[in-house]
Amino acid sequence: MKKLLKVMTALTALTLVFACTKTKVIELTVSPMNVSFEAGGGEQTLTVTCNDNWTVTGEADWITFTPASGEGNGSIKITAAANKSIEGREASLVVAAGELKRTVKVEQQGLTATMSVSPFMKDMDHNGGSFNLEVTSNIPWTLSIPADATWITADKTSFEGSGVAKITVAVNESTEARSAMLKVVGDPVFTTEVEVTQAGEPLFMNVKTEKVEATYEGGSFPVEIEANQAWTVTVPEDATWLKAEPASGEGNATVTVTVENNIYRKGRAATLVIKAGETSVDLPVTQDLAPASRQTDSLALVAIFNAFGGAANMKEDRAWDITKAMDDAEAKWYGVTLKEGRVSALKFLKGTVTADWTLPAEVGDLDALTDLRFIDCKLVGDIPMEVFTLTNLEALYFTNNKLTGTVPVEIGLLQNLTNLYIDQNPDLGGEINSGICSLANLVNINISQTSFSGSIPAGITGMTALTNFMAYQTKLSGELPDVWDQLPALKLIQLYGKNDTDATMAISGPLPASIGNCKKLTSIWIYNCNLTGNIPESWANLPGTVNQIRIMGNKLQGVIPAGVQAHANWSKWNAAKYILPQQEGYGLTTE
Repeated sequence: MKKLLKVMTALTALTLVFACTKTKVIELTVSPMNVSFEAGGGEQTLTVTCNDNWTVTGEADWITFTPASGEGNGSIKITAAANKSIEGREASLVVAAGELKRTVKVEQQGLTATMSVSPFMKDMDHNGGSFNLEVTSNIPWTLSIPADATWITADKTSFEGSGVAKITVAVNESTEARSAMLKVVGDPVFTTEVEVTQAGEPLFMNVKTEKVEATYEGGSFPVEIEANQAWTVTVPEDATWLKAEPASGEGNATVTVTVENNIYRKGRAATLVIKAGETSVDLPVTQDLAPASRQTDSLALVAIFNAFGGAANMKEDRAWDITKAMDDAEAKWYGVTLKEGRVSALKFLKGTVTADWTLPAEVGDLDALTDLRFIDCKLVGDIPMEVFTLTNLEALYFTNNKLTGTVPVEIGLLQNLTNLYIDQNPDLGGEINSGICSLANLVNINISQTSFSGSIPAGITGMTALTNFMAYQTKLSGELPDVWDQLPALKLIQLYGKNDTDATMAISGPLPASIGNCKKLTSIWIYNCNLTGNIPESWANLPGTVNQIRIMGNKLQGVIPAGVQAHANWSKWNAAKYILPQQEGYGLTTE
């Protein structure tokens, strides 16, 4: 038994010797064997299963790991830096234990390429200037400008990432707009076009000459034009006295405006139109009238001659021969009076003109006239305003024609006028205006048988030389002003309607007491009106020169004042016929 135990002990010891001399088996596993990171980098963990010591090695500078070694089971934290490239990248880590090696593949994605450009379009005015082209990018990029766009420059054309290029646009000296496409190219995938447009220099035209003013002699006048486009000069068709040369052109130029000599007694004017594109400039041209002369008088007479139709419309023995001079005895210049070579009087009496006609404006050229008479000569239309520029006129007669319109206040310009006869023109009207009332030298006024209307103003006292006031059978109305004694030369008052009561004048109110104080009166004709009341007692003071009082056909009533009946001329006045009879229902008595 002891022997058996010894044998067994020996066998056990042998077994232990064999066990101690056997090689150790190392085990090593790493998980996972492939690691992937996004471009932004990050951390991941490897699990190591090992029965021995182990180490970690790697050569990529964008990867760090910890720990670099260990024993037995453990873990490795891998950190990947951010990838700033659009290209992906790879690396390896080697985990070793004894003779065992495990290679872990590490991959990282590249950046997603991005690029944004602002602005995509830029409008510049013709003055040019600079703007910033901003590019936000994570890739390199370049800027290219077309070779023919020499008017665009950039301070920098190559960038590694985001950046700003300063773009400069030169002044556009042309009137044409222009454009170019800049290219921003991001390597390798992006291409963006930036459109740059520039307006052309605005079309303009400036006429440096504001107006042309010529004397009657005319002449040539330079007109300066500044422009960057084509232009034209248009002269009105009726301005035959004007020329403009050249009539068209382009760019800066001088146009010569030629004004012919003016032989007429009237200034003239026209407007040249200078146009370029949408711009239009009016250039006024004026010319003085010719100085008064025998020539201008001749031209005025010819205009009048033509207005009434020439010799064919004149009474045969009065027809003018305009081929002969005005002072030619054989010329038959009927009605024309010359003084010192100028026309001083033009008198057409009844029947001289045989057809209707209108007095032309050229009558105003006869500025030496002192006497103008067209009596019963078939004049029609309005009195031309030019008549009221004849400031030397002393006598103006338009009796018994077919004149229309009104007499304007400009008649007050005729301050030398002593005789105004515009009677027997049924359609000529208006009022007795301030212009008429201002004629201080007027001796005789006759507006009878016209359409003059309104009341007689108190301003008639401005006619301080007035002797005869004739305004019968008109459309005058209202009360008579009580100012007649302020007309110291007054002799005759004629204010009456027709004999039939249906055509009475609309003058109303009382007889003016002031008439009784007029010192030179000879005749008072105020009948067939609508006057009311009685004869004023002041009429007893009427001067002995009063031979006629006609106040019948009114609405007067009552007993005539005794002082009036006692007047020295009472019997001459024939009261029964010219004073007492009034409209039906009215009447004056002597007792």
